[in-house]
Formats: sequence, C-alpha cells, structure tokens
Amino acid sequence: MQTGPWLQRAESKRNPVPFSLWKPNQECPRGWEIEEMIPDWPGKKDFTYKLNNFGLRYDTQDKPKKICFVGCSHTFGHGLPQDYVYPEIITKSLGDEWQCINVSIPGSGPDVQCINLAWAIDKYDIDVVVWYMSTPLRQIHIKDTMVHMYVPPKAVFYNGSERKRFQQVMIDCEDTIYTHTYWQMYSIFQLLHTKGIKTYFRCWDGKMHIDLFDSGLMKRFNITEIPNLKDLDVARDGQHRGQKSHQHFAESILGVMNGI
Repeated sequence: MQTGPWLQRAESKRNPVPFSLWKPNQECPRGWEIEEMIPDWPGKKDFTYKLNNFGLRYDTQDKPKKICFVGCSHTFGHGLPQDYVYPEIITKSLGDEWQCINVSIPGSGPDVQCINLAWAIDKYDIDVVVWYMSTPLRQIHIKDTMVHMYVPPKAVFYNGSERKRFQQVMIDCEDTIYTHTYWQMYSIFQLLHTKGIKTYFRCWDGKMHIDLFDSGLMKRFNITEIPNLKDLDVARDGQHRGQKSHQHFAESILGVMNGI
C-alpha cells in the first residue's frame, strides 16, 4: 500500500475502465496537494483516504449481496472518513451480508459515472444501485491522447485563447450535451431494468433531473427518485457536505428504500 502526503494521480491514458483519478493501492491524508484541512473541524481529523486495487474507495471483501453507489465527490466522500460517508452508512444499516461498492470519482460527470457503473455491473452481481448523479456539463476531454476532467468553468488542459474558445464552445453546445446525456441515460436505465437491478436515483443538476423525471423515463424503467443531499454542515476540507449531511441523506434514502 503506497503512502504519502496526498493521493498520487494515475497516468492519464485513453480508455481507462474503470476510470479513477488516482493510482491504485494508496492510503494518504489528502486527496490532492492543495486540499484544505479545517483546524477546528469537529470530526475525526486524522483519517486517510484508502484506495483499493482499482483506485476506488471501497473494501473489496466479497459478500453475498452487493449495493453499488455512483456519483461524484459527494458520494466518494471527499473531506470525510470512509465510515462517515452515506454509502457506508446505508450499507451498514442494511446488514452484514451487504457489500458496499463505491465507484464514485470526485469532479466526475455522467460520462465517467456511466462507464464505472457499467464496469461494476459487468464485474459484480449487483443487487441495488444508488446513484447521485452530477451535471452533464462535467465531461472527460481528450487532449494529446491524455484524459482530462472538465469541471466548469475550469479548463486547465488549455491555455490562453484556446481556453476561452473551448469554454465558449461548451456554452454554445449546452443543449446538445444535455440531449446526449439523456440518450446515454436511456441506455443505462434500460440495462439496469433488464438486469432487474433496483435503482434509486437523483441528479443534483435540476435541469437534467427534470428532463429524466418529467419525460417519464425514470418511471418507464422503474427508477425510484431519492431526495437531494442537504447542506447541514461541512467536511474537513471546508468545501463538501459533512457528517450530519451524510447521515441525514443516508436516512432519507433508507426511508425511500423501505427495508429492502
């Protein structure tokens, strides 16, 4: 297990599946070099991020039933000990026979989340999926054969006038991006439904969620809506939701699940 002051990035090659920002088998106190650590944070300050052999944050010990969590930094649990994060809270509440499989990546959009979910479905016999999806405006871009994450408005893989042109193109193509994502969700929802995987879902991008919910797509494929993650407190990094927020979110989702 590699250790250091912060998680080391993976080589950003094309077509990595599953996608992770980081090299596998690491345990470090910071996710990245400039991550803040609030001095008077009330939680467990000395935790580390522990990544498995896929560069993902979950215990690979095999258990009979499997619940897969999909999302961005909220679901990864940035700024929180692993046992404070809502996927771990939900899994422990379901019982000892359940394994938590968390394929979430901070900063990711639906493109990364769909491929990581598809990988998990292919690798494991998934019983349940809980998906707290981020905005379609977050996307993977390939420049010079390298994979780069675009989290608007930052486009650090371009410089100067190139960056301005890229950002303008992304603004001009917003409706196209949402339409492509809708089609992508049709495919992944259909896969989940065909495999009989009970799915609980929310997109925190209101426009995308309305597109999926009001169009009847979620109902068609028996996708159950979950509430939003409330902002009740902050994590150790001062940017993400804290322990109270995750506990409340876990309890809200468990209420929707109604004792599976």
